[in-house]
Amino acid sequence: MRPLFRITADGEDVTAQVSARLVDLVVQDEAGYEADTLMLTLDDRDARLIVPPHQSLLRVELGMDGAVPVPLTPMGAFRVDETELTGPLRRLRISATAADMSGDIRSPRTRGWEGITLSDMIEKVAGEAGLEAVVAPGLAGVALAYVAQTAESNIHLLTRIARRAGAVVKAADGRLVLARRGAAENAAGTRLDAIALLPRHVTDWSWRSADRGRYASAEASWTELGTASLNKVVVGEGEPRRVLRHVHATEDEARRAARAVLEDASRGAETLRLGLAGFWPQAFAGARVTYADRRPELGGAWVVKTATHTLSDTLKTELSLERPAADEEADP
Repeated sequence: MRPLFRITADGEDVTAQVSARLVDLVVQDEAGYEADTLMLTLDDRDARLIVPPHQSLLRVELGMDGAVPVPLTPMGAFRVDETELTGPLRRLRISATAADMSGDIRSPRTRGWEGITLSDMIEKVAGEAGLEAVVAPGLAGVALAYVAQTAESNIHLLTRIARRAGAVVKAADGRLVLARRGAAENAAGTRLDAIALLPRHVTDWSWRSADRGRYASAEASWTELGTASLNKVVVGEGEPRRVLRHVHATEDEARRAARAVLEDASRGAETLRLGLAGFWPQAFAGARVTYADRRPELGGAWVVKTATHTLSDTLKTELSLERPAADEEADP
């Protein structure tokens, strides 16, 4: 199997130039919250490489040629935001971040949002950034009584509010997508088939279970606007209990936030890293994976938190996985 790739820089195909100098290329696909990234390392042995201007637009496609070919698959558009030259073994390192995570969406703003839905907020922010808003069914009607945005970027605001609703927000491919975290759904809310992995697909793995961050219950506070009374809502039972510091505007908002904290704790308590034999573009961040192993700790249903595709002399995928939350459907 021979790895394939195509790179364009500001619309110009630079694949041939990069191919002669490529040391490695890494694309990291994140499931919401964090921006997707691209890292290119090039051989600058004769000190003749041109350092690309910051904010140059790079588009990357990856694939495989051979008995079971994988066609060139778009991996995203990225804007160069960091460059580095190292020596004496001369290298040029180029770092780039998902293109839709630059510009207006990362600029700080101060304003108040009152009597709106989460869908209203997404559509407003998407319009300001020139993106198309896509909201998963079930999240559009989430009501927000009042939200203060104080010297805070739009993407940070959306991430903060989405997390309390048990959702993730991601800007990619000209769209601003709001989806339920760990739901293994596409932007339209259609459930995706799970990717079935077997031991022969895996070159190495590591499993971890930790008590740190594991909670049995969560407590959130809320108060009605214009009153001084503080109310509490508890989700789950027992100890340890996570107490949220933020005071919410309604009981529904407080309950959603407490539930989201418990779900996050459930997911992060057990993780699995799989190094795969070959390139698996279908195992993107947010996809559902099932793994069959003799050890029950490794087997069963997982959700891709991060997919890392590395191209050097070969092209391989590594997955960082987490368990679905306890109240999410475990079976594909």
